[in-house]
Amino acid sequence: HINEVTDKAFVEMKTFTASTIAIQSMHSSKPGAMEVSTAPEPRDILWQNVYVSKGAKRTRGYIGEALVILIISFYAVPVALISLLTSESALISTSPRLAQLDQANAFFSSALAMVQPICLVIIQQLLPPIFIQISKAEGIISFSEVQMKAFSRYFMFQVLNVFLVTAIAGSIFDTIAIIVENPEAAFEMLGNSLPRMSSFFITLVTMKSFLGLGVELVRFLSIVQSMVRFGLLRNATLRKKKSPVIALRAIDDPGWFPFHKILAQDMLVVVISVVFAVVAPIVLLPCALFCLFSRIIWTHHHLYVYESVFESGGQFWPKVFRRFVFGLIIAQMTITGQFILKEARHEAYATIALMFMTYFFLRSTRARYDAPSSTLPLEVATIMDITVAQEEEAKRQKQGLSHGRPTNEAESTANSSTHDNKEADFD
Repeated sequence: HINEVTDKAFVEMKTFTASTIAIQSMHSSKPGAMEVSTAPEPRDILWQNVYVSKGAKRTRGYIGEALVILIISFYAVPVALISLLTSESALISTSPRLAQLDQANAFFSSALAMVQPICLVIIQQLLPPIFIQISKAEGIISFSEVQMKAFSRYFMFQVLNVFLVTAIAGSIFDTIAIIVENPEAAFEMLGNSLPRMSSFFITLVTMKSFLGLGVELVRFLSIVQSMVRFGLLRNATLRKKKSPVIALRAIDDPGWFPFHKILAQDMLVVVISVVFAVVAPIVLLPCALFCLFSRIIWTHHHLYVYESVFESGGQFWPKVFRRFVFGLIIAQMTITGQFILKEARHEAYATIALMFMTYFFLRSTRARYDAPSSTLPLEVATIMDITVAQEEEAKRQKQGLSHGRPTNEAESTANSSTHDNKEADFD
C-alpha cells in the first residue's frame, strides 16, 4: 500500500492571504478528490507516511480504531483484576499478619492503602507507547497529530477503565448490558458508586502529586535508563553512546515532551475534581495541590529539560476543552444518580435538562470557534501581510540610509579637498 510516487504535495505561498484562500477554497467539483490543509513544520512531518496513499490510510485507520476498541474493552479485565486483588480489604484478607499490622500502625495502614493506586499507575504507563505506535502506523503525516490522537485514546481509556471501572468494580460489557436493560441504572450506578470511592481518588491524586511528580522532578526514570545504557554500551563509541538504544536515552538527552501521556493523566485529575466537587469536596484539596505542583514542575521542564520538536499552534486546546465539558457531564450524571437514589425526581429531571444544556453549549461553541481556530481568518491574514510589508519597507529604508551616510561624507570630503587645492593653485 506504499506508493513510490506520493499523492501529497507541499506548496509554499508568498503571502498569508494566498495561503488562507487556498486552504478555505474548494478546488475540485468531485468530493474528496483534493483536500487542502495547513502544512505542519518540516521537523513535525513523518516523512515515511508521506508515501502512504489515501486508500491505505483509510484502511489503516479502520484497523487502528478496531485495535484501540479491543484494547480499551479488554484492558478492563487486568485493571479490574488488579483493582480487586490489590485493594486494602483484599490484602488484609490474604494474611492475618497484615490485618494485625493494619490495625496496630496507622502509617502501615496508609501505606497499604497506596498499593492499589500504585499498581494502577504502573499499568497505565504501558499504553501510551502502544497508542503512539498505532497512530503512526495509521499513516498520519505529522507527529503532533499523532500525539493528539494518542491523547484522545489514552484519555478515553483512563476514563473508562480507571475512573468508571474502578469505581463500579465491574467490566465494560456488564455495565453496558445493565444500561441497555435499564437506562436509568446508569445514573444510579454513578450516584451510588462514585461517592463511596472518594477516599480511593484522594489517595490516587495525592500519590500522583507527590510520588509521580516527585519522580519526574528528580528524573528518576532517566537515571535508571542511563544506568542500563552504561551496562549495555560500556565499550561503545561516543556516537553510539549518545544515540538512543532500544528506546533508552542518555541522561543529557531527554527527548520530546510526551503531551499525549501527561495531558491525558492531568485531564483525568480534572475530571475527578469536577465530579467530586459537589458529592465529596474534600477531593478538591489534593487536586488543587496536584495542579499547583504540575504548574511549577512542567514549566521548569519545558524551559530547561525537554526539547521542542513541533509547534502545533494551540491545536491541543480544543481537545482539552471538550474533555473539560465531558467531565462536567459525568459530574451532572453522578448528581442525577444521587437525586434518583434519594427519590428526588424533580431535581433529577432538572439536572438531566442541565446535561442537555451543557451538551448544546459544547455544540454551539464548536460550531462557532472550531473553524477560526483551525484556519487563519482572511481578515487576520490580510492584516499580517500589511504588517509584514510595512516591516520590510522600513527595513529597506533603514538599510538605504545606513548605506547612504558614508557616500555623503566621502563626497563632502572630496569637495572640500578640491576646494582647498584650487585655493592653493590660485595663490
